[in-house]
Amino acid sequence: MILRVTIENLFSFKDETEISFVAGKSDRHNEQVSRAEKRDDISVLKAGIIYGANASGKSNIIKSVAIIQKIALGSVPRKDIEPFKLVEPNTKPSKVEIEFKAGKRYFAYGVEFNIKGIAEEWLYEINSRADKEIFSRRTTAVGNEFTFGSIDGDDENRHCRNI
Repeated sequence: MILRVTIENLFSFKDETEISFVAGKSDRHNEQVSRAEKRDDISVLKAGIIYGANASGKSNIIKSVAIIQKIALGSVPRKDIEPFKLVEPNTKPSKVEIEFKAGKRYFAYGVEFNIKGIAEEWLYEINSRADKEIFSRRTTAVGNEFTFGSIDGDDENRHCRNI
């Protein structure tokens, strides 16, 4: 279940733009909300609607989610990547982050990329108290640098370099 999508410097989104399906604290329209059952759960809207004028970016939200899906499945869709074009020079990477629920756990997966490939990639398990790194990757001139989060109470992060 998607909780939130954040997009920056991609298609028609210059600045960081967010679409959220996280429910507020109001008890109005309670039938439209899946309420949190435990302390670390998040209340989520059962449905969402994206509406707006023509050419306001509705389709670009869907295209951004499709790009992060393709990247997560192992390919960088270079032909689909279109950074925001109305700024010169545009050297800033594009960014898409998606927060989602899988089973009973919450995650944040994100990437920063350009047409050359992925600059950064990360996956965190998130909850109301803290975020726990699962992995992060940063592309450097030498190769990829990976960091893996701690495993069951082991406070050391694991680092490795892939050249």
